[in-house]
Amino acid sequence: MPIALLLPPLPIVPLNPDILSIDVIFHPCIVAQCMSNDLVIYMCDLGQIITITYPLGPNGVRIVPGGIFKWMERHGLVLECFCALMSGQPTPACFVNEYLSRHTIVHCHHIDNQCGFYLNVTNIHVMTLLESAYWHIPTTSYTSEFISQFIRTSANFIAASNSRLHCQSQHAMPHTTHITVIA
Repeated sequence: MPIALLLPPLPIVPLNPDILSIDVIFHPCIVAQCMSNDLVIYMCDLGQIITITYPLGPNGVRIVPGGIFKWMERHGLVLECFCALMSGQPTPACFVNEYLSRHTIVHCHHIDNQCGFYLNVTNIHVMTLLESAYWHIPTTSYTSEFISQFIRTSANFIAASNSRLHCQSQHAMPHTTHITVIA
């Protein structure tokens, strides 16, 4: 009599049906985003996909999805879509607050979403395990050079102290970097 093995179900990855029309260079980036419950972006200055922590407000509560664009603007930050992978230039993604669904979406800066970049910030707000108050980023605008230097420093710090991170995502891709600061 055969013995049935009970295996856990495979995760369902909601890929865009138009993925076949997107250049294959973007496919690993799209898969990394779909497999994560965190903010997965491409960082042109680092030349790699990174996972960034969800921002906390001054009261220690996660920034509401509809306010994340203003929060990033106040801190002089932008989310780059994957188009930077081909162009070599930072390409800020487009934030949209959808009226009917009430979801905050971040997508490619092209109207036809040429790179497949897509983040549902409303879902990430609920699901992410990574969060940070970003107390080390000033609220006045600084040059992108300052921000890039900070991100490189944070990525190096995390790589050096990987064993001290207590909130790693189980779904993170092997070549992503979690940017957070451990107090």
